[in-house]
Amino acid sequence: METNEKNTFISGTIDARLKLLMSIRDFQKDFTTNAQEIEKATQDLISAYEKGLGFLYEYAEEDFKKEADEILNEVRVHANQMNHQLKKTADQILERKEKTNYSKNWEEFETHHKYLKEAALKFESKGQNALPEDKKVEWEDNFVVFEKDIEPRIKMKSEFEKFILDFVYKYDKDELNKISEIVHENSSKDIDWSNPVEYKNQYIKAISEFQREFKPQNLWDSFMELLAGGVHPSPSERVMLEKWADGEQKTREDM
Repeated sequence: METNEKNTFISGTIDARLKLLMSIRDFQKDFTTNAQEIEKATQDLISAYEKGLGFLYEYAEEDFKKEADEILNEVRVHANQMNHQLKKTADQILERKEKTNYSKNWEEFETHHKYLKEAALKFESKGQNALPEDKKVEWEDNFVVFEKDIEPRIKMKSEFEKFILDFVYKYDKDELNKISEIVHENSSKDIDWSNPVEYKNQYIKAISEFQREFKPQNLWDSFMELLAGGVHPSPSERVMLEKWADGEQKTREDM
C-alpha cells in the first residue's frame, strides 16, 4: 500500500489538529517543552548573529558596526520578550484553578515574534550590503539563517503552543486530564502518520471515546468546533466524525 496517500476524508485543518491532539501526553508539560524548543531556536539565532557580528567587525564598512550592534540588540530584546511570555503562560497554566483566557499573553508573544522577524531580516540584509563582494557568499551561507532555519522551527512550535492554549482555555484541569488519557490510550507513539489507513484507525478509536466523554450534544459540538480551528465543521466532516464514533461503538458492542 502506498504510505504517502493524501488523506481525503477530512479537511486539512481537522487532519492537522487531530494529529496535534493525538501527540499530546500532558497539556502543561507539552506547552513547557515546546516553549523550551522555541527558546532554543532564538538562542541559536542570537549565537549565529553574534558570530556574524564578529565577521562584520572584521570585514564590513566601519560606519555599519554600530548599527549592527543596535540591530542585534533588538533581536535579543524581542527574543527575550517572546520567551518571557511563554514562560509566564506556562507558569499560569501550572498554577491555574479555573479556565483562563491567555489571549493577551499570546498577542504579546506574536507581537514580539513579528518584531523579531523584522529585526532578524534587517540584520541579515544590512550585513550583506555592508560587506565586500568576496565576503557576501560566506555571509549568506553562515549568517542568513532566519527564514531557512530559525523561523520554521519557531512557527511549528508556535502552532502547537496555540493549539494547546485553545484547549486549556476551553477545559478545566480534570477535563484536560481525561482528554490526555483518551489520547494516550488510543495513540501509539510509533504510529506511522504517513499511512492514512493506520492513523484513520487511531482517529476512529479516539473520536469514539471523545464523543462518549463530551456528552451532552452541545459539549460534543464545541469539541468538534475546537478541532476545526474555532469554526463549525462542514456538514460532511460532522457526518464523517459521527460515523467514525458510531462505527467504533457498534464494533465494541458486537465484541
